[in-house]
Amino acid sequence: MDHLKKLRVQKGKGAIGCIVFIIVLLAALYAAFQFARPYIKRSMMGGKLENLVSWSLQNPDKFVIKSVLNAADDLSIDLDPENIEIERTKGHITISVYWEDYINLPYYHKHLEFEIEKTGGVEG
Repeated sequence: MDHLKKLRVQKGKGAIGCIVFIIVLLAALYAAFQFARPYIKRSMMGGKLENLVSWSLQNPDKFVIKSVLNAADDLSIDLDPENIEIERTKGHITISVYWEDYINLPYYHKHLEFEIEKTGGVEG
């Protein structure tokens, strides 16, 4: 019976703690998403470049650059065409891409730089 009396005496104090916990949890999830977003974009861009490398062997550089820019645009990456480098050697191609991104949170800002290089070619 004493247990039931203690429950009646709290009068909503548990609800306030629950609301505070939910607010802190939502803030932590938002911060985690903001930190993960640029790195997820980098990973996805690496996959797109991997696919473009073999296709690029048979196409001129201007089409390769346009394809890389389209891939970056699909991922909402602000990529400047001057930051795309294409090197061709006999039967091989290397595509290098550089861009900058930011993490913006209240009272915290971080500048990030990403560079991806993918190489592919004809075996043999």
